[in-house]
Amino acid sequence: MSTTGKRSKQKKAASTSRPSADRRWREEKAERRRIESALRISKEKYRSLMRHASDAIILADEQGNVVETNRQAEKLLGYTGKPLSRMNINMIHPDEEHRRVIRAFKVILRKGFGTLNDTRVVRKDGRVVPVDITGSTIDFHGRKILQGLFRDISNRKHDEELLHKAHDDLERRVKKRTKELTAANQQLSHQITESAEAQQILNRHRELLQTIIDQIPVMLCFFNSDMKIRLLNREFERVIGWSLEDARQIDVLALSSPDPAFRRRLWDFINEATSEWQDIELRTREGSALCSWRIVRLSDGTGIAIGIDITRRKQAEEALRESEERFRVAEELSPDGFSILRSLRESDGAITDFEWEYANPAALQMLWATPEDLIGNRLCEVFSNSEQLASIFHSYVKVVETGKPHESDFRVKSGATSTWYRNMAVKLGDGLAVFFTNITKRKQMEETLRRERDESGKQPDEEIPEKKVQDMRLCGRDHPRDRNL
Repeated sequence: MSTTGKRSKQKKAASTSRPSADRRWREEKAERRRIESALRISKEKYRSLMRHASDAIILADEQGNVVETNRQAEKLLGYTGKPLSRMNINMIHPDEEHRRVIRAFKVILRKGFGTLNDTRVVRKDGRVVPVDITGSTIDFHGRKILQGLFRDISNRKHDEELLHKAHDDLERRVKKRTKELTAANQQLSHQITESAEAQQILNRHRELLQTIIDQIPVMLCFFNSDMKIRLLNREFERVIGWSLEDARQIDVLALSSPDPAFRRRLWDFINEATSEWQDIELRTREGSALCSWRIVRLSDGTGIAIGIDITRRKQAEEALRESEERFRVAEELSPDGFSILRSLRESDGAITDFEWEYANPAALQMLWATPEDLIGNRLCEVFSNSEQLASIFHSYVKVVETGKPHESDFRVKSGATSTWYRNMAVKLGDGLAVFFTNITKRKQMEETLRRERDESGKQPDEEIPEKKVQDMRLCGRDHPRDRNL
Protein backbone atom coordinates (compact mmCIF):
# COMPACT_ATOMS: atom_id res chain seq x y z
CA MET A 1 0.00 0.00 0.00
CA SER A 2 1.21 3.43 -0.81
CA THR A 3 1.98 6.12 1.78
CA THR A 4 -0.88 8.20 0.56
CA GLY A 5 -3.36 5.40 1.26
CA LYS A 6 -2.16 4.90 4.82
CA ARG A 7 -2.53 8.55 5.66
CA SER A 8 -6.05 8.63 4.32
CA LYS A 9 -6.97 5.65 6.53
CA GLN A 10 -5.45 7.31 9.68
CA LYS A 11 -7.35 10.52 9.02
CA LYS A 12 -10.52 8.52 8.63
CA ALA A 13 -9.87 6.66 11.94
CA ALA A 14 -9.11 9.88 13.82
CA SER A 15 -12.25 11.51 12.51
CA THR A 16 -14.20 8.44 13.65
CA SER A 17 -12.73 8.36 17.30
CA ARG A 18 -13.08 12.10 18.04
CA PRO A 19 -16.89 12.09 18.24
CA SER A 20 -16.69 9.11 20.65
CA ALA A 21 -14.32 10.96 23.07
CA ASP A 22 -16.44 14.06 22.98
CA ARG A 23 -19.50 11.98 23.80
CA ARG A 24 -17.80 10.39 26.81
CA TRP A 25 -16.64 13.74 28.07
CA ARG A 26 -20.15 15.13 27.74
CA GLU A 27 -21.56 12.06 29.50
CA GLU A 28 -19.06 12.39 32.35
CA LYS A 29 -19.83 16.08 32.69
CA ALA A 30 -23.54 15.36 32.73
CA GLU A 31 -22.96 12.63 35.37
CA ARG A 32 -20.97 15.05 37.52
CA ARG A 33 -23.73 17.61 37.24
CA ARG A 34 -26.27 14.95 38.13
CA ILE A 35 -24.21 13.84 41.16
CA GLU A 36 -23.64 17.42 42.30
CA SER A 37 -27.33 18.13 41.86
CA ALA A 38 -28.20 15.00 43.79
CA LEU A 39 -25.67 15.93 46.49
CA ARG A 40 -27.07 19.45 46.65
CA ILE A 41 -30.58 18.07 46.87
CA SER A 42 -29.42 15.60 49.55
CA LYS A 43 -27.84 18.39 51.54
CA GLU A 44 -30.98 20.46 51.18
CA LYS A 45 -33.03 17.49 52.34
CA TYR A 46 -30.63 16.91 55.26
CA ARG A 47 -30.78 20.59 56.25
CA SER A 48 -34.53 20.56 55.82
CA LEU A 49 -34.74 17.38 57.89
CA MET A 50 -32.55 18.88 60.61
CA ARG A 51 -34.52 22.11 60.50
CA HIS A 52 -38.04 20.73 60.36
CA ALA A 53 -37.67 17.38 62.19
CA SER A 54 -40.17 16.98 65.04
CA ASP A 55 -37.56 15.15 67.10
CA ALA A 56 -34.36 16.52 68.55
CA ILE A 57 -31.30 15.38 66.58
CA ILE A 58 -27.83 15.37 68.09
CA LEU A 59 -24.67 14.30 66.25
CA ALA A 60 -21.71 13.22 68.37
CA ASP A 61 -18.27 11.80 67.63
CA GLU A 62 -16.94 8.52 68.99
CA GLN A 63 -15.84 10.26 72.20
CA GLY A 64 -19.35 11.57 72.83
CA ASN A 65 -18.56 15.18 71.97
CA VAL A 66 -21.49 17.00 70.35
CA VAL A 67 -20.81 17.89 66.71
CA GLU A 68 -24.11 19.29 65.52
CA THR A 69 -27.70 19.72 66.77
CA ASN A 70 -30.98 20.86 65.27
CA ARG A 71 -33.44 23.42 66.57
CA GLN A 72 -35.55 20.81 68.32
CA ALA A 73 -32.48 19.70 70.27
CA GLU A 74 -31.87 23.28 71.36
CA LYS A 75 -35.54 23.61 72.28
CA LEU A 76 -35.53 20.31 74.15
CA LEU A 77 -32.41 21.15 76.17
CA GLY A 78 -32.96 24.90 76.54
CA TYR A 79 -29.65 25.85 74.91
CA THR A 80 -29.14 28.07 71.86
CA GLY A 81 -26.19 28.43 69.54
CA LYS A 82 -22.74 27.07 70.21
CA PRO A 83 -22.95 26.01 73.90
CA LEU A 84 -24.30 22.61 72.83
CA SER A 85 -21.41 22.01 70.44
CA ARG A 86 -18.97 22.32 73.32
CA MET A 87 -20.73 19.72 75.45
CA ASN A 88 -20.40 15.97 75.89
CA ILE A 89 -23.31 13.56 75.75
CA ASN A 90 -22.92 12.76 79.47
CA MET A 91 -23.48 16.41 80.31
CA ILE A 92 -27.10 16.35 79.11
CA HIS A 93 -28.05 13.31 81.19
CA PRO A 94 -28.53 13.10 84.98
CA ASP A 95 -25.82 11.26 86.92
CA GLU A 96 -27.98 8.22 87.62
CA GLU A 97 -28.46 7.67 83.83
CA HIS A 98 -24.77 7.83 82.85
CA ARG A 99 -24.18 4.09 83.08
CA ARG A 100 -27.17 3.27 80.82
CA VAL A 101 -26.25 6.01 78.34
CA ILE A 102 -22.61 4.90 78.03
CA ARG A 103 -23.66 1.26 77.60
CA ALA A 104 -26.17 2.18 74.84
CA PHE A 105 -23.62 4.50 73.19
CA LYS A 106 -21.10 1.66 72.93
CA VAL A 107 -23.72 -0.73 71.51
CA ILE A 108 -24.67 1.76 68.76
CA LEU A 109 -21.02 2.34 67.84
CA ARG A 110 -20.44 -1.41 67.67
CA LYS A 111 -23.63 -2.47 65.84
CA GLY A 112 -24.35 0.71 63.91
CA PHE A 113 -27.81 1.16 65.47
CA GLY A 114 -29.62 0.88 68.78
CA THR A 115 -32.24 2.38 71.10
CA LEU A 116 -32.41 3.64 74.66
CA ASN A 117 -35.96 3.99 75.87
CA ASP A 118 -37.39 5.74 78.88
CA THR A 119 -34.26 7.68 79.82
CA ARG A 120 -33.95 11.32 80.82
CA VAL A 121 -32.10 14.48 79.84
CA VAL A 122 -31.44 17.59 81.90
CA ARG A 123 -32.36 20.98 80.51
CA LYS A 124 -30.27 24.08 81.06
CA ASP A 125 -32.76 25.24 83.73
CA GLY A 126 -32.32 21.94 85.61
CA ARG A 127 -35.67 20.45 84.68
CA VAL A 128 -35.56 16.74 83.79
CA VAL A 129 -37.34 15.62 80.60
CA PRO A 130 -38.15 11.96 79.79
CA VAL A 131 -37.04 10.89 76.27
CA ASP A 132 -36.66 7.86 73.99
CA ILE A 133 -33.43 7.75 71.95
CA THR A 134 -32.90 6.03 68.61
CA GLY A 135 -29.25 5.99 67.51
CA SER A 136 -27.30 5.06 64.39
CA THR A 137 -23.85 5.69 62.95
CA ILE A 138 -23.31 7.75 59.76
CA ASP A 139 -20.33 8.90 57.71
CA PHE A 140 -20.07 12.66 58.20
CA HIS A 141 -17.28 14.33 56.18
CA GLY A 142 -15.21 11.18 56.40
CA ARG A 143 -15.77 10.72 60.13
CA LYS A 144 -17.80 8.07 61.95
CA ILE A 145 -20.54 9.98 63.70
CA LEU A 146 -23.31 8.80 66.01
CA GLN A 147 -26.68 10.31 65.19
CA GLY A 148 -29.23 10.33 68.01
CA LEU A 149 -32.92 11.10 67.65
CA PHE A 150 -34.30 12.29 70.99
CA ARG A 151 -38.07 12.08 71.26
CA ASP A 152 -39.71 14.02 74.10
CA ILE A 153 -42.12 11.55 75.73
CA SER A 154 -43.43 13.93 78.41
CA ASN A 155 -46.92 13.89 76.91
CA ARG A 156 -46.80 10.13 76.58
CA LYS A 157 -45.64 9.82 80.15
CA HIS A 158 -48.43 12.13 81.23
CA ASP A 159 -50.94 10.08 79.27
CA GLU A 160 -49.48 6.87 80.68
CA GLU A 161 -49.76 8.31 84.17
CA LEU A 162 -53.38 9.28 83.55
CA LEU A 163 -54.01 5.86 82.10
CA HIS A 164 -52.28 4.24 85.05
CA LYS A 165 -54.34 6.31 87.47
CA ALA A 166 -57.50 5.46 85.58
CA HIS A 167 -56.47 1.80 85.60
CA ASP A 168 -55.73 1.94 89.33
CA ASP A 169 -59.01 3.71 89.97
CA LEU A 170 -60.87 1.14 87.96
CA GLU A 171 -59.00 -1.64 89.71
CA ARG A 172 -59.84 -0.14 93.10
CA ARG A 173 -63.46 0.10 92.12
CA VAL A 174 -63.46 -3.45 90.88
CA LYS A 175 -61.77 -4.62 94.08
CA LYS A 176 -64.18 -2.62 96.18
CA ARG A 177 -67.15 -3.98 94.32
CA THR A 178 -65.68 -7.47 94.42
CA LYS A 179 -65.10 -7.06 98.14
CA GLU A 180 -68.65 -5.86 98.63
CA LEU A 181 -70.01 -8.77 96.63
CA THR A 182 -67.74 -11.18 98.51
CA ALA A 183 -68.84 -9.70 101.82
CA ALA A 184 -72.47 -9.94 100.81
CA ASN A 185 -71.95 -13.52 99.73
CA GLN A 186 -70.13 -14.33 102.97
CA GLN A 187 -72.82 -12.62 104.98
CA LEU A 188 -75.45 -14.62 103.16
CA SER A 189 -73.47 -17.80 103.82
CA HIS A 190 -72.99 -16.88 107.47
CA GLN A 191 -76.69 -16.30 107.96
CA ILE A 192 -77.35 -19.93 107.07
CA THR A 193 -75.27 -21.25 109.98
CA GLU A 194 -75.43 -18.15 112.17
CA SER A 195 -77.94 -19.50 114.64
CA ALA A 196 -75.91 -22.59 115.63
CA GLU A 197 -72.60 -20.71 115.67
CA ALA A 198 -74.07 -17.87 117.72
CA GLN A 199 -75.26 -20.33 120.32
CA GLN A 200 -71.81 -21.96 120.47
CA ILE A 201 -70.13 -18.57 120.81
CA LEU A 202 -72.60 -17.56 123.49
CA ASN A 203 -71.87 -20.74 125.43
CA ARG A 204 -68.12 -20.17 125.14
CA HIS A 205 -68.50 -16.56 126.27
CA ARG A 206 -70.59 -17.63 129.22
CA GLU A 207 -67.98 -20.19 130.19
CA LEU A 208 -65.17 -17.65 129.81
CA LEU A 209 -67.05 -15.00 131.78
CA GLN A 210 -67.93 -17.48 134.50
CA THR A 211 -64.29 -18.58 134.73
CA ILE A 212 -63.14 -14.97 135.06
CA ILE A 213 -65.84 -14.21 137.63
CA ASP A 214 -64.95 -17.28 139.69
CA GLN A 215 -61.16 -16.86 139.56
CA ILE A 216 -60.74 -13.09 139.86
CA PRO A 217 -59.62 -12.03 143.40
CA VAL A 218 -62.30 -9.33 143.48
CA MET A 219 -65.81 -9.65 144.89
CA LEU A 220 -68.57 -9.33 142.30
CA CYS A 221 -72.27 -9.12 143.08
CA PHE A 222 -74.74 -8.72 140.19
CA PHE A 223 -78.19 -7.41 141.17
CA ASN A 224 -81.31 -6.38 139.27
CA SER A 225 -83.24 -3.13 139.44
CA ASP A 226 -85.17 -4.14 142.59
CA MET A 227 -81.88 -5.01 144.36
CA LYS A 228 -82.34 -8.78 144.14
CA ILE A 229 -79.03 -10.60 143.84
CA ARG A 230 -78.68 -12.48 140.56
CA LEU A 231 -75.10 -13.69 140.70
CA LEU A 232 -72.22 -13.91 143.17
CA ASN A 233 -68.68 -15.01 142.53
CA ARG A 234 -66.48 -17.25 144.66
CA GLU A 235 -64.49 -14.37 146.14
CA PHE A 236 -67.72 -12.86 147.47
CA GLU A 237 -68.69 -16.20 149.00
CA ARG A 238 -65.20 -16.56 150.54
CA VAL A 239 -65.15 -13.10 152.15
CA ILE A 240 -68.82 -12.53 153.07
CA GLY A 241 -69.63 -16.19 153.67
CA TRP A 242 -73.02 -16.46 151.92
CA SER A 243 -73.53 -18.27 148.62
CA LEU A 244 -75.86 -17.49 145.73
CA GLU A 245 -78.22 -20.16 146.99
CA ASP A 246 -78.27 -18.43 150.39
CA ALA A 247 -78.92 -15.07 148.72
CA ARG A 248 -81.99 -16.49 146.97
CA GLN A 249 -83.49 -17.54 150.31
CA ILE A 250 -82.39 -14.77 152.70
CA ASP A 251 -81.75 -11.01 152.61
CA VAL A 252 -77.95 -10.92 152.55
CA LEU A 253 -77.92 -7.12 152.56
CA ALA A 254 -79.96 -6.99 155.75
CA LEU A 255 -77.78 -9.61 157.42
CA SER A 256 -74.55 -7.82 156.47
CA SER A 257 -75.87 -4.45 157.74
CA PRO A 258 -78.11 -5.11 160.76
CA ASP A 259 -78.10 -1.47 161.94
CA PRO A 260 -81.04 0.31 160.22
CA ALA A 261 -79.28 3.68 159.95
CA PHE A 262 -76.18 2.08 158.47
CA ARG A 263 -78.37 0.05 156.10
CA ARG A 264 -80.05 3.25 154.83
CA ARG A 265 -76.65 4.81 154.14
CA LEU A 266 -75.65 1.63 152.35
CA TRP A 267 -78.83 1.76 150.21
CA ASP A 268 -78.11 5.39 149.33
CA PHE A 269 -74.55 4.48 148.30
CA ILE A 270 -75.85 1.66 146.06
CA ASN A 271 -78.58 3.79 144.47
CA GLU A 272 -76.30 6.77 143.80
CA ALA A 273 -73.78 4.47 142.07
CA THR A 274 -71.00 7.07 141.99
CA SER A 275 -67.63 6.27 140.46
CA GLU A 276 -65.90 6.66 143.83
CA TRP A 277 -64.70 3.79 146.03
CA GLN A 278 -65.96 3.65 149.59
CA ASP A 279 -64.62 1.63 152.51
CA ILE A 280 -67.43 -0.23 154.26
CA GLU A 281 -67.25 -2.71 157.15
CA LEU A 282 -69.86 -5.45 156.69
CA ARG A 283 -70.95 -8.24 158.95
CA THR A 284 -70.06 -11.62 157.52
CA ARG A 285 -71.18 -15.10 158.37
CA GLU A 286 -68.00 -15.61 160.42
CA GLY A 287 -67.57 -12.09 161.81
CA SER A 288 -66.83 -8.89 159.90
CA ALA A 289 -64.74 -7.68 156.97
CA LEU A 290 -63.57 -4.24 155.87
CA CYS A 291 -64.01 -3.90 152.12
CA SER A 292 -63.67 -1.16 149.53
CA TRP A 293 -66.74 -1.04 147.23
CA ARG A 294 -67.78 0.61 144.00
CA ILE A 295 -71.20 0.40 142.37
CA VAL A 296 -71.61 0.31 138.57
CA ARG A 297 -75.03 0.78 137.00
CA LEU A 298 -75.81 -0.79 133.61
CA SER A 299 -78.10 0.64 130.94
CA ASP A 300 -80.91 -1.83 131.71
CA GLY A 301 -81.13 -0.72 135.36
CA THR A 302 -79.17 -3.63 136.77
CA GLY A 303 -75.92 -3.11 138.62
CA ILE A 304 -72.64 -4.63 139.72
CA ALA A 305 -71.11 -4.23 143.15
CA ILE A 306 -67.31 -4.53 142.92
CA GLY A 307 -65.52 -5.13 146.20
CA ILE A 308 -61.98 -5.66 147.44
CA ASP A 309 -61.23 -7.12 150.86
CA ILE A 310 -58.89 -4.60 152.49
CA THR A 311 -58.99 -6.04 156.00
CA ARG A 312 -55.40 -7.28 155.90
CA ARG A 313 -54.20 -4.12 154.17
CA LYS A 314 -55.81 -1.95 156.83
CA GLN A 315 -54.32 -4.14 159.53
CA ALA A 316 -50.92 -3.81 157.92
CA GLU A 317 -51.35 -0.04 157.62
CA GLU A 318 -52.37 0.17 161.26
CA ALA A 319 -49.38 -1.95 162.28
CA LEU A 320 -47.15 0.32 160.22
CA ARG A 321 -48.62 3.41 161.86
CA GLU A 322 -48.10 1.88 165.30
CA SER A 323 -44.53 0.97 164.40
CA GLU A 324 -43.86 4.46 163.10
CA GLU A 325 -45.40 5.95 166.21
CA ARG A 326 -43.26 3.74 168.46
CA PHE A 327 -40.20 4.72 166.45
CA ARG A 328 -41.13 8.40 166.72
CA VAL A 329 -41.68 8.18 170.47
CA ALA A 330 -38.43 6.26 170.91
CA GLU A 331 -36.48 8.85 168.94
CA GLU A 332 -38.20 11.78 170.61
CA LEU A 333 -37.40 10.41 174.08
CA SER A 334 -33.96 9.01 173.26
CA PRO A 335 -31.10 10.65 175.19
CA ASP A 336 -28.87 10.14 172.17
CA GLY A 337 -28.98 12.39 169.15
CA PHE A 338 -30.40 10.98 165.93
CA SER A 339 -30.46 12.65 162.51
CA ILE A 340 -31.26 11.70 158.95
CA LEU A 341 -29.18 13.31 156.18
CA ARG A 342 -29.83 13.24 152.43
CA SER A 343 -26.99 13.20 149.91
CA LEU A 344 -26.64 16.22 147.60
CA ARG A 345 -25.00 15.30 144.32
CA GLU A 346 -23.58 17.01 141.24
CA SER A 347 -24.81 16.08 137.74
CA ASP A 348 -21.98 13.53 137.51
CA GLY A 349 -23.18 11.81 140.70
CA ALA A 350 -20.45 13.07 143.03
CA ILE A 351 -21.63 13.92 146.57
CA THR A 352 -21.02 17.60 147.38
CA ASP A 353 -22.84 17.92 150.73
CA PHE A 354 -25.56 16.46 152.94
CA GLU A 355 -28.91 18.04 153.83
CA TRP A 356 -30.63 17.59 157.19
CA GLU A 357 -34.05 15.93 156.84
CA TYR A 358 -34.72 15.02 160.48
CA ALA A 359 -33.23 15.64 163.91
CA ASN A 360 -34.71 14.43 167.20
CA PRO A 361 -34.93 16.70 170.28
CA ALA A 362 -31.73 15.24 171.77
CA ALA A 363 -29.84 16.10 168.57
CA LEU A 364 -31.22 19.65 168.61
CA GLN A 365 -30.23 20.05 172.27
CA MET A 366 -26.72 18.69 171.73
CA LEU A 367 -26.14 21.01 168.78
CA TRP A 368 -27.74 24.04 170.51
CA ALA A 369 -30.06 24.32 167.53
CA THR A 370 -33.73 24.66 166.63
CA PRO A 371 -35.41 22.62 163.86
CA GLU A 372 -35.14 25.68 161.62
CA ASP A 373 -31.38 25.76 162.18
CA LEU A 374 -30.96 22.18 160.89
CA ILE A 375 -33.85 20.92 158.78
CA GLY A 376 -33.25 21.83 155.13
CA ASN A 377 -29.76 23.14 155.85
CA ARG A 378 -26.46 21.64 154.79
CA LEU A 379 -23.99 19.72 156.95
CA CYS A 380 -21.00 21.81 155.84
CA GLU A 381 -22.83 25.02 156.79
CA VAL A 382 -23.90 23.77 160.23
CA PHE A 383 -20.43 22.36 161.10
CA SER A 384 -18.48 25.14 159.38
CA ASN A 385 -16.65 25.89 162.70
CA SER A 386 -15.57 22.30 163.25
CA GLU A 387 -11.90 21.65 162.60
CA GLN A 388 -12.82 18.07 161.79
CA LEU A 389 -15.46 18.93 159.16
CA ALA A 390 -13.41 17.61 156.25
CA SER A 391 -12.80 14.30 158.02
CA ILE A 392 -16.48 13.97 158.97
CA PHE A 393 -17.67 14.78 155.45
CA HIS A 394 -15.34 12.29 153.75
CA SER A 395 -16.26 9.56 156.23
CA TYR A 396 -19.98 10.18 155.53
CA VAL A 397 -19.38 10.02 151.77
CA LYS A 398 -17.55 6.71 152.24
CA VAL A 399 -20.49 5.30 154.25
CA VAL A 400 -22.95 6.18 151.47
CA GLU A 401 -20.74 4.82 148.69
CA THR A 402 -19.61 1.60 150.40
CA GLY A 403 -22.54 0.89 152.75
CA LYS A 404 -20.14 0.24 155.65
CA PRO A 405 -20.95 1.97 159.00
CA HIS A 406 -18.45 4.44 160.48
CA GLU A 407 -17.81 5.45 164.12
CA SER A 408 -15.66 8.34 165.28
CA ASP A 409 -15.28 11.17 167.83
CA PHE A 410 -15.31 14.80 166.72
CA ARG A 411 -15.23 18.23 168.33
CA VAL A 412 -17.32 21.32 167.55
CA LYS A 413 -16.09 24.73 168.70
CA SER A 414 -18.42 27.62 169.52
CA GLY A 415 -16.35 30.58 170.66
CA ALA A 416 -14.26 29.45 173.64
CA THR A 417 -16.46 26.38 174.18
CA SER A 418 -15.66 22.97 172.69
CA THR A 419 -18.12 20.08 172.53
CA TRP A 420 -17.14 16.46 171.83
CA TYR A 421 -19.46 13.93 170.18
CA ARG A 422 -19.29 10.17 169.60
CA ASN A 423 -20.65 9.69 166.04
CA MET A 424 -22.08 6.52 164.45
CA ALA A 425 -23.18 6.80 160.77
CA VAL A 426 -24.97 4.07 158.75
CA LYS A 427 -26.25 4.14 155.18
CA LEU A 428 -29.98 4.90 154.75
CA GLY A 429 -31.18 5.00 151.12
CA ASP A 430 -29.15 7.68 149.37
CA GLY A 431 -28.17 9.23 152.63
CA LEU A 432 -27.30 8.55 156.27
CA ALA A 433 -28.80 7.80 159.64
CA VAL A 434 -26.47 9.39 162.22
CA PHE A 435 -26.44 8.57 165.94
CA PHE A 436 -24.32 10.75 168.19
CA THR A 437 -23.77 11.21 171.93
CA ASN A 438 -22.29 14.17 173.78
CA ILE A 439 -19.07 12.84 175.33
CA THR A 440 -17.65 16.23 176.40
CA LYS A 441 -17.72 15.33 180.13
CA ARG A 442 -15.99 12.05 179.41
CA LYS A 443 -13.34 13.82 177.38
CA GLN A 444 -12.87 16.36 180.16
CA MET A 445 -12.59 13.58 182.75
CA GLU A 446 -10.04 11.78 180.56
CA GLU A 447 -8.05 14.98 180.26
CA THR A 448 -8.19 15.51 184.04
CA LEU A 449 -7.03 11.97 184.71
CA ARG A 450 -4.25 12.35 182.16
CA ARG A 451 -2.98 15.50 183.90
CA GLU A 452 -3.19 13.89 187.32
CA ARG A 453 -1.33 10.87 186.00
CA ASP A 454 1.35 13.07 184.51
CA GLU A 455 1.70 15.02 187.78
CA SER A 456 1.88 11.86 189.91
CA GLY A 457 4.27 10.15 187.53
CA LYS A 458 2.05 7.09 187.04
CA GLN A 459 2.36 5.02 183.94
CA PRO A 460 -0.67 4.65 181.59
CA ASP A 461 -1.24 1.05 182.68
CA GLU A 462 -1.11 1.82 186.43
CA GLU A 463 -4.27 1.45 188.46
CA ILE A 464 -6.69 4.37 188.53
CA PRO A 465 -8.86 4.77 191.64
CA GLU A 466 -12.16 2.91 191.25
CA LYS A 467 -14.13 6.03 192.26
CA LYS A 468 -12.78 7.95 189.25
CA VAL A 469 -13.44 5.03 186.95
CA GLN A 470 -17.08 5.03 188.03
CA ASP A 471 -17.30 8.81 187.49
CA MET A 472 -15.94 8.37 183.96
CA ARG A 473 -18.46 5.65 183.12
CA LEU A 474 -21.25 7.92 184.30
CA CYS A 475 -20.00 10.68 181.97
CA GLY A 476 -19.30 8.55 178.89
CA ARG A 477 -19.75 5.17 177.32
CA ASP A 478 -16.40 3.59 178.12
CA HIS A 479 -13.14 3.96 179.95
CA PRO A 480 -9.72 3.96 178.24
CA ARG A 481 -8.77 0.70 179.89
CA ASP A 482 -12.07 -0.89 178.71
CA ARG A 483 -11.60 -0.07 174.98
CA ASN A 484 -10.00 -3.38 174.18
CA LEU A 485 -12.76 -5.39 175.85
